[in-house]
Amino acid sequence: MKTAYPIISVKRNDIVVANWGDTPIIKRVIAVPGDTLEIREGQVFLNGWYLNEPYIKEPMEAQNYGPIVLGENQYFLMGDNRNRSMDSRRIGTVPYDDFIGVIYLEQQPLLWVCFISFPFLIAALLLYEPRTKKPVEETPPEATENTEP
Repeated sequence: MKTAYPIISVKRNDIVVANWGDTPIIKRVIAVPGDTLEIREGQVFLNGWYLNEPYIKEPMEAQNYGPIVLGENQYFLMGDNRNRSMDSRRIGTVPYDDFIGVIYLEQQPLLWVCFISFPFLIAALLLYEPRTKKPVEETPPEATENTEP
């Protein structure tokens, strides 16, 4: 479930809703005020370190950007679909005042899912009736009557 909450603080890696003109956009916060950001050959470097991004849809096409140092109240946003995203690489940094909310993703712990799902799985398997049986052929009512002489 995705839910947007009012902004209190914005951190790196948060997924936010922000205004871009009159259009709300949903992007990931890559860099916050004071960070140095650079893109070299399609790889993002944050404060001189390579940024591991397992969440992106596909490797970013080779491009270069920056380096830039984000000033006070500047945030660098990028979409997870990097090759088709309208983000800070094209529209510039986004000020804090343009944020509408932060999106939180609710994920259930794997152990909880196993404990809850496992009994249901067993019940489903026990109650499952395979549909490989041949349909019962109907016999005429007179054939079922007991006709002893």
